[in-house]
Amino acid sequence: MTREYTTYLAEKFLREYRLFPVEKRLAFDAWADRQGFDPDVKRRLWREVKSISRRKAA
Repeated sequence: MTREYTTYLAEKFLREYRLFPVEKRLAFDAWADRQGFDPDVKRRLWREVKSISRRKAA
């Protein structure tokens, strides 16, 4: 999975789940499971989600 695609998927998750009042990691796990990602891909995507979230919060 390329870095650009990882960033795209992380941003897609953040757009889709930004209004849900649940813990973001729990929502991410459910979303990634529905997408069928394996554990390695989920870990890389979660790191990207956290990185994008920190940049947007700053």
